[in-house]
Amino acid sequence: MTTVKVANKIIVNNIPKDLKDFIKEELYVDNPEYINRVKLKKWIGNTPKHILLYETDKERIILPYGFIDRLERFLSVNDIKFHIEKENNSVPIKITEKKPLSLYNYQEKAVNEMMKYNNGILVSPAGSGKTRMAMEMISRRGEKTLWLTNNLSLLRQSKRVFETFFGNRAGEISGGKINIQDVTFATVQTLSKVNLNDYRNTFGMIIVDEVHRVVGGPTKAMQFYKILSSLNTKYKYGVTATLFAKKNDMSVVPVYTVGEVRHTVLRKEIEIMTAKHIMYALYTPPSEIYLNSDRTIDYNKLINYLATDINRNVDILVNLLNCEHRHNLVLSNRNKQLEILSDMLESYNIKHHILIGPTKEADRDKATKDFTSGKVRFLLSNYQLAKEGLDFPIADTLHFVSPMRDKKTIIQSAGRVERIYEGKTDSLIYDYVDVNIGMIKNMYWDRRRSLNARE
Repeated sequence: MTTVKVANKIIVNNIPKDLKDFIKEELYVDNPEYINRVKLKKWIGNTPKHILLYETDKERIILPYGFIDRLERFLSVNDIKFHIEKENNSVPIKITEKKPLSLYNYQEKAVNEMMKYNNGILVSPAGSGKTRMAMEMISRRGEKTLWLTNNLSLLRQSKRVFETFFGNRAGEISGGKINIQDVTFATVQTLSKVNLNDYRNTFGMIIVDEVHRVVGGPTKAMQFYKILSSLNTKYKYGVTATLFAKKNDMSVVPVYTVGEVRHTVLRKEIEIMTAKHIMYALYTPPSEIYLNSDRTIDYNKLINYLATDINRNVDILVNLLNCEHRHNLVLSNRNKQLEILSDMLESYNIKHHILIGPTKEADRDKATKDFTSGKVRFLLSNYQLAKEGLDFPIADTLHFVSPMRDKKTIIQSAGRVERIYEGKTDSLIYDYVDVNIGMIKNMYWDRRRSLNARE
């Protein structure tokens, strides 16, 4: 009989050949570093072609925790006799609420579905209140929880939300410092560097915020895998706005380490204010500056050229001034451009804040307070933060001041201005398009198709 022990990992003994073949076929991912080296004709060296998500020895195979459902299905369908023993750790705590989370119907439905399982992923669109849903899961489970995230900005934002609604102590693991409390907020980067064996049974639940983001590359994916496979908790959940899990691709790592997608909130279920997507034509002239010697376009040089072109930024400023009465999020993929636009707004005595990764905590708090209260009408930030770190329901106007081609980023950025908010009557997306540059114009149409294709 095949025996299965489930704790922080899955240990399988007495493995028939067909099960072993199934595991080897499923639990590997193509190494993007290897693929890039081959594509660029670089020396491969010891770079592995595949990354294995399982371990073997003579008598057993060790699998990631999230693979349990697929393992059980295979064993059942193939009439393999098996016995499962679960040794997951529970650490009950008393949750003290300051004020109710007051979930919408679709949020209540989502949480109810997630509570049917001990693990898995919740997929819900940007602006749908994923953080509140996850907080409600903490409240219902009543377990000492590790809240795992990809970056410090998202960590601080989630921690503030928790402290708003709950009276329990909130700890933090970041910047090399460890402070564990009832609910502890941690970054993948810091937690992966500590001796995880010391914390194997510290928590009863893990929630991974924006779970798709923690596998941005092989190194981060393995950090994530190490953490989730080292901590023995009864409950493991992930939340995300977008999850495109593809077999044998890095994108499937969250599923194998956390669990299957248990519930998906559709856009049509949530009360949102779909933004009107407006092309704002710019007539920036083409240039030799961003061309390679073979006349092909160097994308990074092109973006730098557009971000720093003074006439282009003046044209953008004109429309920003026309939107002075609105609540504006201005997004660029170059911080230099944000600084240029900031100087221009300053020259017109327009109050605004820049919010980027290096922004100090005190300045970040002030920017958040000023923009949320309406005291400041312009918040300048980058696409990286827009994907997961900007939560301002008051925002009604989004400005794409530099081109972006990543589908996930576009969809999540748009969601930042589509939240319902008292007094908000519409939402707009101004997409600044350099119509004289074919590549930039084509990227605009890709963005338009991505936004129109949302459910």
